[in-house]
Amino acid sequence: MDFYSLLKSGGVFMYPLLLCSILVLTIVIERSYFFLRLKKSPKKLLTKIKILIEQGNFREAANLARVNNSPVLKLIKIGINNHQKSAREREKILTRIGSKELRKMSKYLRGLGIISHIAPLIGLLGTVTGIIKAFMKIYELGGNIDPIVLAGGISQALITTAVGLTVAIPASIFYQYFEGKIDHHYNNMTEKTQLLTEWLNEK
Repeated sequence: MDFYSLLKSGGVFMYPLLLCSILVLTIVIERSYFFLRLKKSPKKLLTKIKILIEQGNFREAANLARVNNSPVLKLIKIGINNHQKSAREREKILTRIGSKELRKMSKYLRGLGIISHIAPLIGLLGTVTGIIKAFMKIYELGGNIDPIVLAGGISQALITTAVGLTVAIPASIFYQYFEGKIDHHYNNMTEKTQLLTEWLNEK
């Protein structure tokens, strides 16, 4: 069965499922590229930054933190640039910037979560309407079962269910995968900003 035949056999509910599949693919590609571009914060680089802070060379330490777009290094750079402020003020600034970085990471993920929930429901709705269609045809035929007519309604039911799950399962998997990425970056940012606070307090 080719794509057009599958789309036609599944009935009208195949169109929202097709749209959901396109959205899932688009979000997965965009988010994968986004996280691929996020750099890690090398331990050697952090050690160099710590030494510069201990030496009181804050400008050089901030410049060193600009080497890549790591969320951790962004926070460290901002923390260093605000080293003269009180620990409380600096914490507020870092919390605000950290929240902004997390929002960037979470962008579009709600869409994946929604699709992973509604795609099976759309497929189930197609299943129910397909079965209703089959029984109504039987009723119109006065109870005489026409295997061809019955098979048409049941095939619509099975196709929409299968497609709904086919869309929802990858959406759910990638949603959990990206959530894991965000948790990792969040924990890393929290740990490194605490270290930065200790370095600055020691200074």
